[in-house]
Amino acid sequence: MATKRVNGEGNIRKRDNGTWEARLTIDGKRRSFYGKTRKEVSEKLAKVKAELEFGMYVEDKKITLADWVQRWLTSYCFTVKASTRYKYGKDLQYHVLAYIGDVPLTKLKSDQIQQCYTRMREKGLTLKSINNVHSTLHKALRKAVEVKLLLSNPSDVCTASRGKRPDIQTIPQNTLHAFFDAAKDSPYFDVLYFLVFTGLRRSEVVGLTWDCVDFEKGYIKVYRQYIRSTDLPGHPLQFMTLKNGKTRTFKVAESVIELLLSIKEKQDNLSASPDYSNEEGFVFTSDDGTYLYSNTVYRAFKRIAASIGMPTLRLHDLRHTFATLSIQNGTDIKTVSTTLGHATAAYTLDIYTHVSEIMQNDAASRMDDLIQHI
Repeated sequence: MATKRVNGEGNIRKRDNGTWEARLTIDGKRRSFYGKTRKEVSEKLAKVKAELEFGMYVEDKKITLADWVQRWLTSYCFTVKASTRYKYGKDLQYHVLAYIGDVPLTKLKSDQIQQCYTRMREKGLTLKSINNVHSTLHKALRKAVEVKLLLSNPSDVCTASRGKRPDIQTIPQNTLHAFFDAAKDSPYFDVLYFLVFTGLRRSEVVGLTWDCVDFEKGYIKVYRQYIRSTDLPGHPLQFMTLKNGKTRTFKVAESVIELLLSIKEKQDNLSASPDYSNEEGFVFTSDDGTYLYSNTVYRAFKRIAASIGMPTLRLHDLRHTFATLSIQNGTDIKTVSTTLGHATAAYTLDIYTHVSEIMQNDAASRMDDLIQHI
């Protein structure tokens, strides 16, 4: 963020209506800050000058949700322990800001917040964890109301309760061939194939690096993700630990290892070109070796999904497809849960109840056939 020039120390005056006004010239433009008492506007003036000194000042009308959370953590959370403040920031970053942090604070909608809670449920977070995030976000937005940045708190009507789980969509096993046939000419075929047959989250896939791949044993290690951070100006993409901080290592299908070998060979050949640079060692990159934006993959995926008659399919549904195929083909729930990175196997079973019911019906039919032949 560029440093703002401050002209003068600012001044305070009492207005005709009895309220107070603090004035400060920033980059040649006069800014005013209002309050009911002299003390209130004095504190606002001091806070703005401090933010200017450390390069943290953002005009109120331009403040994003991520900007405000950072300001709230640094300016209004001194009564809590440093460890608690760190947890507040980490939880909001992983579960809220990574998705809606760029939304202007004044345009933040309740349904955007609610979608974050729904996403947490889909990822296997407990109700307690969701309530904790909701409580933290509510506090931050309540303070924004108190300092007159918001007229009302958009999280007031949001709930962390379970509610109705969104319908799960998957690509049926007999439709997978059509899906991959439609994707065969896409430059993102490899990443889509990998998503379907590993069940990783998109942030985990785009952040996967070659040190996470054990070609000899056929294992993949997932210990971080690549998402936006609010710690730096501009909220750049950077590596972050997984939301639960737990590394998971699991064996993948031989065809997945073969795919990765072909990608590695291609990258090794391209590395001789001065136009190619992959310093981070990303497994999936753009043609020049730079980071592969998940939104770019998403747009290509939506076109492919529409072409096979599944226009409402989401990129996250490829993760559901992996889980469903795994369970249907005999993989035990514990293994599927570990691979997906769910909090518990019980949660995995809860999500994929429909698959379990189908398998139970098949088992009952097989038992009936056995009985008939006794």
